[in-house]
Amino acid sequence: MMETDPPIIIEQDFECAAINLWNALCKSEEMRQWYFESIPNFEARLGFSTRFWVDAGSRKFLHIWQITEVISPQTLVYQWRFQDYCGCFESRFEVTGDEQGCHLKFTLNILEDFPQDITEFTRQSGSEGWHYLINESLKRYLHRH
Repeated sequence: MMETDPPIIIEQDFECAAINLWNALCKSEEMRQWYFESIPNFEARLGFSTRFWVDAGSRKFLHIWQITEVISPQTLVYQWRFQDYCGCFESRFEVTGDEQGCHLKFTLNILEDFPQDITEFTRQSGSEGWHYLINESLKRYLHRH
């Protein structure tokens, strides 16, 4: 993924209250069920940071997150880095809706170039991963709860 790449944007409707979607994005016990099992803790608070390992099969990546914007319960933004690798991106989650249903707009912006010789850092891999997380994993989780 490169700074010159256009953002990855994914939009998804959910048949649940907007607060349920917000909680799935912000509460570590819920995030572990659809996002990453290894998230140790998470707080939707400006400046909060966390680190956790994710096993991608052939490699393990130490994810480093720092929250840069929170407007509860509508907007959550955090930066991602990976230990020992150059590159940084910003994940923006925007929630709209009410008690009857809601909408998520996810935007991934590349802030610093990632190494292109690592499969997990290609645009295709990033796009496929986020589509899976939002359109399948998160949707399935919210449907069950």
